[in-house]
Formats: sequence, C-alpha cells, structure tokens
Amino acid sequence: MNDTTIRLATVQDTLQILPLIRSLALVSGEDLPSEEAMSEIIRQQIESDLHEYVVAETRGQIFGCILICYYLSTWAGAPYAMFQDFIVQEPWRNQGVGSTILAYARNRARIKKCVRIDLIVHSSLSEAKQFFERWGFRRIERDLYRIRIGRSNNAK
Repeated sequence: MNDTTIRLATVQDTLQILPLIRSLALVSGEDLPSEEAMSEIIRQQIESDLHEYVVAETRGQIFGCILICYYLSTWAGAPYAMFQDFIVQEPWRNQGVGSTILAYARNRARIKKCVRIDLIVHSSLSEAKQFFERWGFRRIERDLYRIRIGRSNNAK
C-alpha cells in the first residue's frame, strides 16, 4: 500500500470511477442506466458542494472509492454524512486500503462539522457489515422503504 494515494476525486477521475460504481451496483440487482448517464451523475456529484468522492489510486489507476453525501438534519440541528458507493477492487482488499479510505472520508465529515455518519449495507454483504462494525458503526432499527416513481430513459 506504500504507493497508494487517497485523495478527493476530480472531474478527470469520472471515467475511472464509473466501472467501480457499475460493478458495485450490480450487487443490488437493479437495472443500470447507460454508462453515459452514470458518468454524468458522477461528474455532477464531483462538482457538487454536497458530495465528495474519495478515491484510492496507485500509479494513476483508481481502484477504490467512497461517495460522501452531506445533508442537514433538522432532528440533530446539524449536518450529517451518508457514505455510499464504497468499493475496493478485489486485488487490493484486505491490505488496509478500505480502512484508509474510510478514515479519510470520516475526517472529511468531521471537517464539514457532521455529527454522525450513516450508511446502508446490502444485506448479502456480511464481510462489509463486519468491517463497519469494527469501525464502530452500529445497526439501527429502521426499515428502508422505496417506491418507484419513474424509470430512467437511459436504462440498458
């Protein structure tokens, strides 16, 4: 991991982040939009003040990322962060890269004065659940509900 850099993504990283997010999204069983549509969303997230991608790279190749989304909580009267799209490609797993990405992202949330960090883990990812529990995340009793109100015209 000594030649790995952890940093905030730039718009130039969009095309390297895209395959990571697409591979992660396949776990959900959802229909994915076109690569063009996803690239545009990633670009908009990178340019937004309410989102930050943290990436891990070595020799110019991005192999891991996490998306930080910032929200304002009326209940807490303060900002909080939601971590999404966290992935480290297989050859680099279990080498401390995920922990380094998570520590960097947690520090970003602290800089933004967030009072908590939320995340959702797909029910089939038991190793991910254990990873986050080792970091002090605790499962809270809430149910996620969803309703589809439209379908992307870009789905393939």
